Amino acid sequence: MEVGLQHVAFKIGDSLDDLKEAKQDLEGAGIKVTPIDHGVTQSLYFQDPNGNPLEAYVDVSDKWKRDPSTIA
Repeated sequence: MEVGLQHVAFKIGDSLDDLKEAKQDLEGAGIKVTPIDHGVTQSLYFQDPNGNPLEAYVDVSDKWKRDPSTIA
């Protein structure tokens, strides 16, 4: 196993509409995105111009606040 940074994540809003808007903007700029449903978050994965992996996400559930094992 290698030690290193897997990716950087940014919370970009509070709703799926915020994430959908970001997806449209990224795809409109010619950036390939991969959507992932993590249960408590919805995410878009993509790469910056240097190939660094990035994640843009919104929380869709606060279950993790009551049950931290949800995200463990």
